[in-house]
Formats: sequence, structure tokens, C-alpha cells
Amino acid sequence: MLATVGLNSAINGPIRYKMFAGIDIAQGLSEATKNNSYKSNLFGVGYNGNGKVSIGCSHKGTIWAKWVESIDYWMNWCNEIIDKVLDSTIDSQKILEGVLVPRVIKEIPSEIPYRIDWPLELDFFTDDNLFLERDKIKIPIYEVAIKLLEIQPKKDVLQFYVGNENFKETFELSISDNTFRIKSVSKSKTTIARSQKRTYLADFFQEYPPIIKFIDQSTLEGNLYVTLKDRYKDKSFPPNQIFTYDWEILGVNIKRESQTIEKFPDSIQYNVIKKLIETGDYSIVFDDDDAGEIADIIAIKESENDIIFEFYHCKYSHGDLPGSRVSDLYEVCGQAEKSVIWKQDTRDIVKRMRKREIQRMEKGSVSRFELGDLEKLKEIENKLRVYGSKLEINIVQPGVDHTKITSDMDRILVSTQSYLLETYGIRMNLLCS
Repeated sequence: MLATVGLNSAINGPIRYKMFAGIDIAQGLSEATKNNSYKSNLFGVGYNGNGKVSIGCSHKGTIWAKWVESIDYWMNWCNEIIDKVLDSTIDSQKILEGVLVPRVIKEIPSEIPYRIDWPLELDFFTDDNLFLERDKIKIPIYEVAIKLLEIQPKKDVLQFYVGNENFKETFELSISDNTFRIKSVSKSKTTIARSQKRTYLADFFQEYPPIIKFIDQSTLEGNLYVTLKDRYKDKSFPPNQIFTYDWEILGVNIKRESQTIEKFPDSIQYNVIKKLIETGDYSIVFDDDDAGEIADIIAIKESENDIIFEFYHCKYSHGDLPGSRVSDLYEVCGQAEKSVIWKQDTRDIVKRMRKREIQRMEKGSVSRFELGDLEKLKEIENKLRVYGSKLEINIVQPGVDHTKITSDMDRILVSTQSYLLETYGIRMNLLCS
């Protein structure tokens, strides 16, 4: 997505240069196609299949990116950029084709929302200086989840909540004319603390709205709406990425998702953990379930040259029997998409696991480790200094009958798989019935 567009005027006059950002980019792109101006500089952010990237360029030949990285990183970056500069097959006249441009909308989109993310503003803070506060109690951001209400009670607003097992504050997003409003509909209010700055969470969201994604892959940020061309309508989710369990023989209640600290033996999560441990392939199997989770289960195995992380996102069935309910896939696909960001630096996975285990043990509860321990996790962390790392993402939904996957179900599976591939080059598997 373009972040800024700079234009030079081709006509001598009092205004020689214009900069466009945010919603004004649409105007900038429009003017860039006219004969009275030419592109001075462009800057954009996105993904290249290996993670987040940013790149800017000017008509004078300067090329740049915004990252704080090592010298080795920048040396590799320069080598990659020069290959593109010298690539004669790239047509610079088509550089703006397919650019995502936000537009202001006047009502909530009719598409079904299935994912919500914290505002990008929070990317500039670490876990250690970002807290929520309620009743003068600090709650680390990694112990809290932001989620859409599974059933949206109103058509003219979108409801979402922030919370964990101890609290929940619900918010409403409404859109009218050329503005939007995010308000809390809960009695008790939450404060967000960023470094030394404290703000009511509703006020923070009004300034920095969360990002909501819809099943057609469009996104909404406040009242700024970005739509994508449906590039996946002729694709199908690969059959070789669908795996089945006989959940009935395993004694699983497909409507019970989490094992909890009680270790319910008929839960989906309990039985996936059991299956993983039985293979003997893993060094660590970690129950990360709860608000702020990376995934319900994190499994780590070691190969000769790599540390392999596997995420398992489990979701309960909306019906008593496996079937063809697309609603069984909405949330779990959203969870899969949100978790891919951890591929950016897999060492952060280890750090988060350690924090959540220590926090659990300080409460006098059971360990999150189903296999392995903190000592083994430290060993993995040390190996990541010299080993490569890989990530695999799995969604687990016993409510899906693999013989009854509808076109709507296939659409969201394909969209999620494509998102994972295009952002970080990650493959997704479906474990179902």
C-alpha cells in the first residue's frame, strides 16, 4: 500500500511540489496520470513473501527503506534492489497498477468481518512498555485479546471487545456521512498506557482505529475502506493440505475447544496435543491457549539445520456433527492470519512463550509445557542464533467435514492460504473431520 506520493508540477508556477498521504493518495494518483505533473517520489509498505517490506524512490534515482537493521541486512538489501533496478522486464510505467488506495465510506460494509487487529500504532511499542489498566491494576498487552463479537447484533455497527478471562470491554464502531465513531458500551472503562502516556481505550481507538478484515479480503480502518480484486475466485484449497482425524473414536466433544488447566480429555486441544507428543518428533509442545495467545498450541521440533515452529489454532464446532458451516472457519482463519506476523523474528516466539509460562507459574497454576520446559526453551533460543527457522500454521476444526466443503468455505480457506503465502511464504494445513 502506498504511504506517500510526491508530485512535481510540469508547469512553472507558485506551487512546484505536492505531497499526498493517507486518504489524499487517491487524489495524488489521479493527478499523477495527468499531463501537468510527474511523480517526484513514492513510498509504500507491504509484503514480499518473506515478511514486511518498505520501499521508497525518487525521480532522481534515490531508493530507500525504513528499517532499523544490521549492516549485513542492508548489504543484502542493496544487492536485491540493484537486481530490480537492472531488471529490464520491469515496466516503470506500470508501477501504480494494482496499488491499494483507501476510500472514505459512509456505512458499514455488507461483507462478513472475520478478523480484527490492534492498530499499527502499537507496532512502535514493546511488550515491556505497553499495558492496559483497570482498577489501578496493570495488565500486559500480551495477556489481552482483541476480537470481533462472533454474532454481530446490529447491522449498522460493528462490535468488538478487548479482554481476557478477568475482564471484557465491548466497543462499537459506527460510520455516518464522512466520519466514524468508536465508543465503549461497557460500564467499566479500560485505560491504555504507552510509556508514560495514558488514554481511555475508546479514545485511543478513535484516534488509532483497529483494522478489521472481511471475507472478501477488504479492510476497514475507521471509515477508510480498502478493497481488493478477487484474485482467488478460480482457485481451490489444495487437497493435500487437508488432514482428517476420526474425532469420534478419539472420544472428542467437537464443541469443546480448550483443555483449560483442568486438562479435559474430551477437548479438541487435549487430543491434538496428545497426537503431537505421541509422534516423538517434538522437543517442545506448549499450551498457549488464553487471551494474548500466539496459537492454542505451539510445537517445536529440531532438524539438522532448522528450528521448526508449528502453530495449531483450534476452534470448536458450531454444530453437533461435522458439516459444511462456513461460520466454523471465520474466526480460526482470522487467527491463522494474525499469527503469521511471528515469522518476522521467531526469537520473539521464544521470548513470548517464556513470559507467558512465568506469568502462569507466578499465579500458582499448572505449567504451559506439555512437553519440554524452560531449560529446553533456553536451549532452543541459543540454537536460533546459528540455526535457521521455519514456521508452519495449522487450523483445527472438527466441525468441518472434508467431503462437504462448500464454495464459500473454500473461498475463505484459499484467501487465508494466499495471505500467508504472499506475506511470509507460509503454508497452511486444515485438520478436520
